Amino acid sequence: MLLKSNFYSFSVIEQKEAGSFFLRLHFNKLHPIFNGHFPNNPVVPGVTIVQILKEVIESLIEKNIRLEKLSLIKFLKVIDPTNQSDFSLQVVLQIEDSHIKCEAQISDDTATYFKMKSAYNIL
Repeated sequence: MLLKSNFYSFSVIEQKEAGSFFLRLHFNKLHPIFNGHFPNNPVVPGVTIVQILKEVIESLIEKNIRLEKLSLIKFLKVIDPTNQSDFSLQVVLQIEDSHIKCEAQISDDTATYFKMKSAYNIL
């Protein structure tokens, strides 16, 4: 895992039904990536959010995957870890043979920050 435990951590709060997960996502606000993105105005880079989601799915299914397709990706609000470092991550997976369809959302009690629909191949 490229970023897990250093840039972010997560814990499963609830698994509602097969493939539906509610997680707590925590960003390390002291990570050096924020020195360059951006100095004195830290923002979680969009590409790291996509990578985090991949790593979370791999942890949940205990298999390696490769991103095949992004059918929807929306960055709705900036994630600034100095203002808030804990978020909710909802992940719904549909697994069929060696393919995974995923719908994911990062939010808190007041707003949605990120939405994504994607497809992966299980390696």
